[in-house]
Amino acid sequence: KEIQLHGLSILFNLVPLIPEHFHARDGHSILIQFLSSYTDYERKHSCLKVLLNTSEYDFFKKDFADRGIMELLLDIIQNTRENSLDLRELAFNIVSNICKDTRQNQ
Repeated sequence: KEIQLHGLSILFNLVPLIPEHFHARDGHSILIQFLSSYTDYERKHSCLKVLLNTSEYDFFKKDFADRGIMELLLDIIQNTRENSLDLRELAFNIVSNICKDTRQNQ
């Protein structure tokens, strides 16, 4: 778990530096799978932070809808019992970024 958290922390800082490379390696799909696999706060929070960074780039936005991230994010937002306010806020911000200037995601 600690190694995963450390890796996500590195990705959080690395993605803004090399977004095209991360996209070409399908890193965003791996993050979506990771987010759907774990339910603990620490991993969810770290993964959502990396996804928030990726959601600012147009080439990620186009892929996100096809990969089913919206359903996953809406589940986080709606499930107030299992997800804290900061997790729901991160999910809202990702949804906002994905929809901004991308008509097909709205």
